[in-house]
Amino acid sequence: MFWKKKEIQKNEKENETEMKKDYLYCEIPILKRKTRHAKTIIENKLYDTEKAEIISSTADCRILFVTKKGNYFSCKTTDYDYMENEENKTYHIFETVYHDIRPELLEYAMSNIGKYEPEKYIELYGEVEEA
Repeated sequence: MFWKKKEIQKNEKENETEMKKDYLYCEIPILKRKTRHAKTIIENKLYDTEKAEIISSTADCRILFVTKKGNYFSCKTTDYDYMENEENKTYHIFETVYHDIRPELLEYAMSNIGKYEPEKYIELYGEVEEA
């Protein structure tokens, strides 16, 4: 945290000196959210987290994406939380970094979407039979 000390002030009132107490106050940082996207070429296809749509999470803690052409891929994420000073302002940064991209099969995607995002599954693949 960025603490600053307030100076002691004296007020003169009818021959009395009143001391204001020291106190600390916190400079509240500005919150910022950042995303560092990833892209890679696998089997002559470009997979780009910035251009694809996030669909779901996966069982192995990955994020599942679909491209505009309907190809699925997943990647891992790492979240960072840090402070940054810029132009006399303090920023509290929450940054997500995408990495380790790999293509996924349709069956894998359908299984994970059905497990973690059932409404999205129905939207993408149609109604399913009640159990």
